[in-house]
Amino acid sequence: MLETFLTMISFRLLPVASVITLATLSVEPTLSSTSSLMRVPRVNFTNLDFSHIMWGSQDIEYLGPQDSIRRVAEVAAAEGELLSIPAPNANSSWQVNFHGPALSCNAVNDSLRSDIAQNILQTSKGQMGIGYAYIAWTPTSNSSVPFYQNGSDSYVLKANPGGSFSEVRTAPLSLFVGAFPTIATQHPVCSYVLPGNECSPAPCNSTTCLLEKSTILQCSLYNTSYNTNFTYVNGEQTVNISLGGVLNSIPYLGGLLYSWTGPTIATSPNMFSSLETFAYQSVMESFNRLLVGSISYSFLGTADSLSGVYQTAPNTSVLSTALSETPELSFLNGNGSTSVPNTQSLSDAIEHMFQNITVSLMSLSQLQPDYSSPYAPSDTNVTIIENRNTYAYSRAILWITYGIAIFLTLLSVLLGMLANRANHGSYSSTFSTIMRTTRNATLSSEIRLADCSGKDPLPEYVSDATISFLNPGKFNIEAVKELPKGSRESEDHHDASSQLLRENNNEAVGDLRGESRRSEDGPETPRQRSHRDSIGAANEVSDEPRQREVSPEAPSRPSHENDETNDT
Repeated sequence: MLETFLTMISFRLLPVASVITLATLSVEPTLSSTSSLMRVPRVNFTNLDFSHIMWGSQDIEYLGPQDSIRRVAEVAAAEGELLSIPAPNANSSWQVNFHGPALSCNAVNDSLRSDIAQNILQTSKGQMGIGYAYIAWTPTSNSSVPFYQNGSDSYVLKANPGGSFSEVRTAPLSLFVGAFPTIATQHPVCSYVLPGNECSPAPCNSTTCLLEKSTILQCSLYNTSYNTNFTYVNGEQTVNISLGGVLNSIPYLGGLLYSWTGPTIATSPNMFSSLETFAYQSVMESFNRLLVGSISYSFLGTADSLSGVYQTAPNTSVLSTALSETPELSFLNGNGSTSVPNTQSLSDAIEHMFQNITVSLMSLSQLQPDYSSPYAPSDTNVTIIENRNTYAYSRAILWITYGIAIFLTLLSVLLGMLANRANHGSYSSTFSTIMRTTRNATLSSEIRLADCSGKDPLPEYVSDATISFLNPGKFNIEAVKELPKGSRESEDHHDASSQLLRENNNEAVGDLRGESRRSEDGPETPRQRSHRDSIGAANEVSDEPRQREVSPEAPSRPSHENDETNDT
């Protein structure tokens, strides 16, 4: 039963496939890209806005970085990532290549490592319980150790980030960073019962102990080529940075000599390189200000008590940067941990942070190139990506849907052919088909025996025929329903009798016509006269019901009159 129902539904739904559009076309969001030449954020390292400059009569003196450069360095170092750089479109990408400063950090050699440890131990000797756990400094032209002696017993850290001392004007631009985890776990012991209330030597009072698990790096500034790829997706910034090789190292430059030629400064071949060095120095000094300094452990107590506590005494901003999360500096956070898994090493983190600061300078409008200058860079090819709605065509859905419709159509045609063959023709529910298969109507044309089954097509002689109903008016469907059952049965019997009489009458008329033709040849015989009289009596009887049908309201004659007529 269910299979029959489903089959019927399938065939009934076949016309739907030609009326309702199939889901072969769907709207899908796609990305379309267009490229055009545009101006994008850059950095002009020959710009004087990098540095504070003092102009002399014949020279330019470097004084330090601009405040805007220092702010960019502080924010980028604290966040550990690039600053937001304005893009020409929320969904765009481009590539920029330029020369810029970079740092290369490497571990110092063993000889310098030992000299640095001896310098640190000599500086902390005799001090009231001080041990250095972190030190960052800038070198001089003739020394790379962190402390220099200022007088007989006083030592000073080389903590000037710009190296503005007179003895460092010829020193290369570099930075030393040292981390000594053993100082955080082994403190010097102080005893106020000792002569002079001095502290005893610290437990870690040798270079071997001090250098255990220590890290000492030298980071040098150099000029390199930056290859940057900017990608913005819905305003979210992604920048991939790759560096080329070392083009040249950057020495310290304290000033620049120049000469006047009329109203302007003469352009010398080394003018642009000198301005570029000023810019590189400004970035380096801004970065050094964050790292240079020290973190020491000091003993706090009173002169009449042996009790006291140790606390850190930082005079550096390194703990406010992302470098404090590196494995080498994690012990400075106070948790005693000396390793953090899945993080960059200190050397890689310093190099990466300096790259972020350099590229983040593109966010400053005052450092953009002067496009009115003949030395201005050309426009950059920018690819803008837009979201658009497109129509996607599905060939599989089309073939599956129409394939099912075609299959069901062919199946229905095949079943129809089989049914046509089994029934020896096709049949329809038209009015003519119904009339040909019934016996309650009379056609003006006699239906041939071959056409009585009602199969298509309709014969032409039947289409031109007229239909006449027996007993029109009274014996229609509504009248038959209103008649009593007995009356309908008597009327049906009477109709059958009348039809039989008419058939006999027709036969008699045919015989009479034959006799008439024969009478023309001779006189009427007694047999012919008797046959003619019987035909007349039959016609009177057959015409009586028609009179009643035509005038149903006329009163019927008594039954004895019928009897007399029949007797006659």
